[in-house]
Amino acid sequence: MVAVRMNKGGESTTDHQIDRFIQKWLKGATDREGGRERRRRIKVSEAICNEGAVPSGPSNGDD
Repeated sequence: MVAVRMNKGGESTTDHQIDRFIQKWLKGATDREGGRERRRRIKVSEAICNEGAVPSGPSNGDD
């Protein structure tokens, strides 16, 4: 928090304001730098690979 206050405009920033900003920043961290797009691509490729596959589930006893 000392580093924030050393910057111009941050001298009067409260600890609470800094904490809230950090929380918001970290909350979206996984979506930065292509994270959301990468997860979407993986999900799509898995769906394509599983297309036509027999779904696994509880057996109905007709083995």
